[in-house]
Formats: sequence, structure tokens, C-alpha cells
Amino acid sequence: MSTEIAQYTSRLTSGDSGPASCDMKSSCVHLVQAPIPRELFDDLKAVAAMYGKDARCIAGDMLSLAIKEMFASMPAGKFEEIETSRKAYDEKAAKKHMEDQFFNAGGS
Repeated sequence: MSTEIAQYTSRLTSGDSGPASCDMKSSCVHLVQAPIPRELFDDLKAVAAMYGKDARCIAGDMLSLAIKEMFASMPAGKFEEIETSRKAYDEKAAKKHMEDQFFNAGGS
């Protein structure tokens, strides 16, 4: 088990994991729908109820830690490839956004 995940689990089980709910509305948060086995989902809901937390917040925390661990364990150069790909994606999304925002006063 990753050190950060183990630390998170320790904080959760000791009751020192912060507020019962988390930020799900601000612009710095993106909600993700991801399939997980039903049994794990049921276990997640049970843990959330047991510790008085929102299951979506626990899932988000765990997914964030797992993604960080994945990036940290990548071979040299792979993370840089991801950064390049992300930059290209961001530029394409910004261009599309600008095109969507273009106003043609004479158009119909």
C-alpha cells in the first residue's frame, strides 16, 4: 500500500480526516464518473457511513492519491510525454472555447 494512501487511511480511521464533506462545486474541481466493482462500491459506502464521510469525497481522495502515485512511479521521460500531451489538449480546448465565444454581429 502506498505511504500516502496508508496515511490517509490512518487519518480516516482515527477520525482526523477533516470535514465530512468536500468541495464538489468550485472551478478547481472536476467530478469524475468511474466504474468500480459493485462490491468495492458497497464497501466504500459502508466505510463512509462508519466514519461519517461522504463516499464521493473518500473516492475522490483515493483516486487523487492513486493518480499521483501512478505519475511518481512512471519511468523517466513518460511524465514529460504526458505534460506535452496535456499542453496540446489544453491549447486545443482553449482554441475551441475561443471559437465558441466568437460573436459575429452581422451573423444570424
